[in-house]
Amino acid sequence: WAGGQTSDEHEDKTESYDGTTFSNESDLPYELNSCGGNGNSSDALCVNGSSYPNNDCGTGAGYGMTDNALTWNGSVWGSEANTSLATRESGCGGNSSGGLRVAGNSCGGGASSYLDSVEEYNGSTWGAGGTYPLNIRSTKGGGIGDSSGICFNGEISGGTVESDQCNSYDGNSWTGEGNVPYQARALGGDGLPDGSEACSFGGYDHVTGDRDMASTYISNAWTDRSPLPDPIS
Repeated sequence: WAGGQTSDEHEDKTESYDGTTFSNESDLPYELNSCGGNGNSSDALCVNGSSYPNNDCGTGAGYGMTDNALTWNGSVWGSEANTSLATRESGCGGNSSGGLRVAGNSCGGGASSYLDSVEEYNGSTWGAGGTYPLNIRSTKGGGIGDSSGICFNGEISGGTVESDQCNSYDGNSWTGEGNVPYQARALGGDGLPDGSEACSFGGYDHVTGDRDMASTYISNAWTDRSPLPDPIS
């Protein structure tokens, strides 16, 4: 993982997990929270986020969102081409060779700042992708490259309702798949490169609070799994 927030401070820390323990890695180039991230311990992508030192929303903007994109090569973070929008809490799938930025919050705040726009990354530049079916933030995404992926859950525009929708991407448009068994935002999860399988766990909704749910997506259907030891988001 990379970045995050403790109390009211943004973090620049990075840690990797080898299946047993977490290890400290090279820091992000700046403090960052709510970025869209995906990949593995040797090749990852981190898109946008809330970063007060890199505020691309203008003077006085509440969340200091950035349009920066970063890649991880297993040792250090490097800067890549910027996205067309500064966002936070976007969904993301991919790595340094290609990926997606899905929806999120844009500058301005309020319900109107929830996006349905998608950007595709081809390893060097960002371009417009197929519009997401919902205006949403805090989704979870998986996949590698700019032509396939999967995205699920999130907080729907308005800020009081979470989604259980799951949608797959073919490089042009999104298709609804089987719904996740529970509604949540800010959850953990990932998916295979072609979007054919995925997992989700934890998260938060406005009714229940932090969730301990876990589920897997295989053959176009989600299945409940054993809950986590504790609720988490």
